[in-house]
Amino acid sequence: FPVTIIETWPRCVGFVLAWGFGFFSQTHAEVLTPGSTSIGDSTHFSFFSGQQTLRLSSDMLSFLETSRVSVSPMSPATVLAEYDEDGFYKNVTSYQDVVQLQVLDDTTQINQISSTGGLTFTSPVLRGVSTSGMLTLHDLEINTQTRMISSTVIGRNGIGTVADQVIWQADDAQMTLIDKLPWAWDNSLYFYNYSLTLTGLKLTDTGRETFIQSLGLLSLGQQALDSAYDQGTLTTKLTFLAPSDFVPSIPEPATWTFMCLGLLGLAAAQARHRRH
Repeated sequence: FPVTIIETWPRCVGFVLAWGFGFFSQTHAEVLTPGSTSIGDSTHFSFFSGQQTLRLSSDMLSFLETSRVSVSPMSPATVLAEYDEDGFYKNVTSYQDVVQLQVLDDTTQINQISSTGGLTFTSPVLRGVSTSGMLTLHDLEINTQTRMISSTVIGRNGIGTVADQVIWQADDAQMTLIDKLPWAWDNSLYFYNYSLTLTGLKLTDTGRETFIQSLGLLSLGQQALDSAYDQGTLTTKLTFLAPSDFVPSIPEPATWTFMCLGLLGLAAAQARHRRH
């Protein structure tokens, strides 16, 4: 009897964890645009507005300086660019409106955040640095489960237009309450202003290749790009209506850990079964 329990335990754990992950990953998600409402079995959620702010890091500004790359907005986004006394960037921040949220029914867990507009990077002919090019990143989409940021890409030098290209992955995601104001007479519903901040934006392998090819970066340009390990911060501010006890949640990376543990448990059970 004890031997049976020991041999069966990895298999049980594997099935439970894998089943649990599959169950939660299949929870229905609803897409909301500004002014739309999601009403689940126990949750009311109305999305009103949102804005994203992408601030390039000092390392990214150094890349722009070295490569003489200029930055401009793609409508309807706007860009605030500040320069030092030598004419180099000391701040580049873009502002985009949030046009879509994807939330899970009943839990109102925010899965995806989409915005419109973006940035255009333009590189000149510069010996050893670049052969010239242009790259536009617009319609950013945040996947809060993976902290990945994708974009529609428009690039020169053979890139063309590519939708849903994963450009960055953030090191961390933090959602914080800015303020909470009562809306319903019985205090059952409140207006919430929340801020989601993604810090430590790192280029994915695909993102790196997209920058290099679109901008025609040569060895020195590639070195400058690789030196910009942390490329910036993306902050999203959301306004929505929800119950008075509402606490938004961002899916934890631990979800993937449970899935892996489940698969490992199943593999261990199979291996043990084959040995016996």
